Amino acid sequence: MPGMPVSRPFSSRAPTLMRDSDLVMERTLVTEQSLGKVTAWASQMDFDSIEELNKRLEKALKHDELPTPEPRTPLEAAQQVIYGVADAKTAEARRLLAQRALDISPNCVDALRIMAEFELEPVARQAMIERAVEAGRAQFDPADPEDPDGAVWSRFGNRPYLRAIAALGLHFKAHGDTTSAERCFQQLIDLNSGDNQGARYFLAPLLAARGATAAFEALERAFQGDVASGWPYDRALLLFRDYGGPSARADDALAEGLWRNLRIPLFLLGLTPLPERIPSVVSAGSLDEAAVYAISAGDEWRAVPGALDWLRERAAADNRSSTDSSPDRTGDSPPKPELPELFIPSPATLWRRYELAGEGRESARKHPEHLSRKERQEEQELLARIRGMKNPERLIRLAGRIKTETELALWRERMIQHGARLWPAIKSALMVGPGYMSDSDVMLRVLTLAPQWGDRFCAELLSVFDALPDMTQAHTCVVFGYLRYGEGLETVMRCYRRLAEIHDQALLDEDVYDPMLFLGPLWALVDLNHPDCDAIMAGHAKNSDNFPEFYGFAARSGGRRTFGEILKDLPEIVKYPDYSLEPTDALFAISAIAARLDDKALFEELQSTVPSTPDVQMDEAFVRRIATEAPTHFVEYYM
Repeated sequence: MPGMPVSRPFSSRAPTLMRDSDLVMERTLVTEQSLGKVTAWASQMDFDSIEELNKRLEKALKHDELPTPEPRTPLEAAQQVIYGVADAKTAEARRLLAQRALDISPNCVDALRIMAEFELEPVARQAMIERAVEAGRAQFDPADPEDPDGAVWSRFGNRPYLRAIAALGLHFKAHGDTTSAERCFQQLIDLNSGDNQGARYFLAPLLAARGATAAFEALERAFQGDVASGWPYDRALLLFRDYGGPSARADDALAEGLWRNLRIPLFLLGLTPLPERIPSVVSAGSLDEAAVYAISAGDEWRAVPGALDWLRERAAADNRSSTDSSPDRTGDSPPKPELPELFIPSPATLWRRYELAGEGRESARKHPEHLSRKERQEEQELLARIRGMKNPERLIRLAGRIKTETELALWRERMIQHGARLWPAIKSALMVGPGYMSDSDVMLRVLTLAPQWGDRFCAELLSVFDALPDMTQAHTCVVFGYLRYGEGLETVMRCYRRLAEIHDQALLDEDVYDPMLFLGPLWALVDLNHPDCDAIMAGHAKNSDNFPEFYGFAARSGGRRTFGEILKDLPEIVKYPDYSLEPTDALFAISAIAARLDDKALFEELQSTVPSTPDVQMDEAFVRRIATEAPTHFVEYYM
């Protein structure tokens, strides 16, 4: 596409990736150092209870009273020097710290790996990384046979070795040695079955690109609970390669990928440039997740002939269908832009827009023309069961077997016919943790019936809210907000505070957390116009929280505090060499806030902070024009 930036291939990113990638996980050095201090401190204390330990630890952390443990060996002393790398501001500072660590202990694995970054010749760089791997192998402490899960990663002394193997795999991948790269990534998973580093995200596209179906499916099974959006894209690539081109199965896999994260094609097709630094935190469906996937799988998509052309065609068709099905909520507003500029929210947002709002894109992705003879027979059998099912509980359970749009339409019709007679069974099912209602498809399909039943059904959900699992609570909040069920406002706020605390703790613990859990109640607070929304949005902006919905929420509910926090970040965009006043999510949001509050001072503050360009004058008229376009840009959040 003329005029669009082209993303760089993986090979040109190798040194940066060796430093930043979650696969290497150098960012965890700070956590390792902190936990090492806590462990050493706790070993010198006597505690009567866990509560006492936590209380005294909180006090020690508050007053910075955790001493750095004395190193017992030269290797430990060298590793303490390496911990300073996390705060190094320049490449030279990193190199000096690594060299200093090697002067203390020539077997410091992290130092050898870091020094490899400064080798200009690929052969020399590989040799240095292999030195790091050999040194790490000698220091490696394997898992206890009686407790194999997680034990390898929990031993901090093992992590430099795992980081070195990861760096070697990235080096091989960057220079086209995919066989050796596969071997390194598989070795990481074999050593650490929990795969804290995420080696699977690099291994899966490699397996897909060479058509290793059995190995790919084994990897999928090993991580079947993983919600990353890249899996259906990898499977689509595998099926495209196996069939030698498009097929019904490949189309279905890609359709699922596009449903989970429609932004991934922007990077794979070179329509959006890759970021200079890899994002430290990503959320499902986000732009950052799309960039990370393109970095890990871009070369593999380029390696399969015709795959990118097929991706471009399918993504454009998917975008057109979603745009055509969206109602015009802004009068004579311009049509939604084409794929490269489209704001794509997380899967949770798409669920609300297309399923809860009933706009024609259900979670059943199978279309009649894509069904095999066996699948058509299975569809007819299930349709017959749905038509004849009179037991409410069994009818609910059948939602977990639905694969086609026809099945889903009939199931919804039968559920609505049963009406209030189903509600006791639905409440009981929603409260179940383990069991069939833990299937998210079943839970979501049940909740999409709420608009048919209105406030009375919401009151039933509210009566059992505290007994629902976290994920079900989050989606129930989305329902309350969408239906503007004000009686649930206090419950929604309580849910938001609790799930936001869990989210924050998960980030501190570097744990995997589904962002939908706190986004559900947060969206409901926006819908229900809670008076604390401005303070909440300002807090997320101040903390630089990264989730796609933020600016859409801020545009609708942010006030002066949110305006001020977003404004602090806007000057950063003028530093870019190609700075222009093209509307961004942040500019749409802050303009919407200024126009909604209709405060002259806000317009003047914005004008003084963000400079004009030769082509565009930053003035009140420009801000108001951008504000009128915000409901179209953030259409998902103005429903």
